Amino acid sequence: MGLLRNTIMVGATRVLLSLLIFFSDLVAARYLGVELKGEYFFLTSGILLAGTFLTGGLHLGNLYYSRTIAFPVLAANTLLYLAATLVLVLAAGWPLTAYLPVLRQGGVDLKALFLCCLALEAAFAVFLNFFVATDRLREYSFLRLFRRGLFFVLLVAAWYLWQASVTLTMGLYLLALVVTVALMGIMLFWGVSIWQVELRSLGICLGYGLRSQTLVFMDLANLRMNGLLLGFWAPPADNGLYSVALNFSQVLWLMSNVLTVIIQSRVQQTEARQLDDMLKLCRHTFLMAVLGGFALYLLAPLLILWCYGSDFQGAVPFLQIMLPGIVFYSLFSLLSSFMITNGRANSALACSLGGFLVNLLLGFLLIPPLGGRGAAMAVSIGLTASVVFLLAVVKIRYNIQLRNILFLNNNDKQYWLLLMKKAWQ
Repeated sequence: MGLLRNTIMVGATRVLLSLLIFFSDLVAARYLGVELKGEYFFLTSGILLAGTFLTGGLHLGNLYYSRTIAFPVLAANTLLYLAATLVLVLAAGWPLTAYLPVLRQGGVDLKALFLCCLALEAAFAVFLNFFVATDRLREYSFLRLFRRGLFFVLLVAAWYLWQASVTLTMGLYLLALVVTVALMGIMLFWGVSIWQVELRSLGICLGYGLRSQTLVFMDLANLRMNGLLLGFWAPPADNGLYSVALNFSQVLWLMSNVLTVIIQSRVQQTEARQLDDMLKLCRHTFLMAVLGGFALYLLAPLLILWCYGSDFQGAVPFLQIMLPGIVFYSLFSLLSSFMITNGRANSALACSLGGFLVNLLLGFLLIPPLGGRGAAMAVSIGLTASVVFLLAVVKIRYNIQLRNILFLNNNDKQYWLLLMKKAWQ
């Protein structure tokens, strides 16, 4: 019952987080307008990518070694690492801000906000996984929702009370992070002695984490890298439209994000049983993604007009271009989770890296002449490439016909027919 309850709770958290992120993006777009929204997306893409990189995978290393290394030691090691990271970000990051388009034109306050967000994004990711390591999933879910919910409330207030400003929006982003990280610190460290640094164990955790972190970083880079490239080679308006299209399209991943938790929760089952479950989930997920993608393609003009306003109607072709890749990529999290839980993370990493390189190469080729359209083409083809590579690996490794992954079989069809009959009655 505990496993089922945790699975449902984490799955529900992912759905609520996706909705909060979607509505926060919607409010940000309404508040900032097309061009400022593009600048904001460029900055947050940089924060998420660099912040993920700066963790060094320590959150994953801490999680793995929490079975053998005491929490006070892991906590002290983490605080030492994050303090060093903060010094590095402030010392080395400040000169680099002169080369970033939005920051180059912004003031000192915007640069300072950006660098502080980088450091705190890394701290948030590392601290958060301690709750997973100590089986405190209720607090883990609460903190993720609290951060996004607080930022959403602050954005709504800014929309009604203040003139549109990227600097103010980034200040609210930082405020939500500061409050959440402070709350995390109280919940984790209150009454705990955390002055037991062990450099050897810190090195062990970082060594393991860096290997595991690469897959997480590649997955994020596949989605966010084009936002950075657009910031260098296209007007801010293109980035604003691209960000709306990307945010809207990810609604199709709600189901696969929830089902990923289900696959991970089956880790104690035999590989054959896990494989059978994974295939079944893939078939149904892909069908729903295809149907949802087709509906979104047709309804995109109306939905974007209704949600974001007429200024963002230019996002419609971007969304329609990237939909094929988004639909196919709904399979990636399911397939990669199965590979990871069965000790084949390197295969999933290689496929993700392959898709990222395709995306990056096409971004260099297509974004300078085509702007946002080129970014949409690059991400769609790159995401599709990642899935094609992983499908090939799964097919060869497990001798599976692709139709067993992509299309409903007779048992599945009978199941759906029975459900429809019951619903009709």
